[in-house]
Amino acid sequence: HDRAFVLQAVAVCGRALQHASQELRLDREAVLAAVRQDGYALQFAGEALRRDPEVMLEAVKQDGWTLQFAPPDLWEDRCFAAAAVRAHAWALQFAPADLRRDRGLVLAALECHGLALAYVAGSLRHDRDV
Repeated sequence: HDRAFVLQAVAVCGRALQHASQELRLDREAVLAAVRQDGYALQFAGEALRRDPEVMLEAVKQDGWTLQFAPPDLWEDRCFAAAAVRAHAWALQFAPADLRRDRGLVLAALECHGLALAYVAGSLRHDRDV
């Protein structure tokens, strides 16, 4: 596929990435354009880019539900986790249990939206500061 054509197509409809060649699904610029238009386009990106924190966060900014596609090892990056819960407080539900017990991360999520409390580990629910 023609790269210029794909870049134009994904800027209008991110999910058009599914029709791109494997090579273009690994093209950082094409994938970023796609996920900025439609976060769910992430599912059509090459695996290496699905594991890229910047690409994942761009998808999350567009549609927070894309966090369900975040590989578990990406959550080990505290910067990624903090950015994800700042973008969408309820992102905490997709975080591993140890992060749902992380006081700093929980407080960051709750500052964004109190409903994130539903995803906080039980041990922190009784913390007066939380």
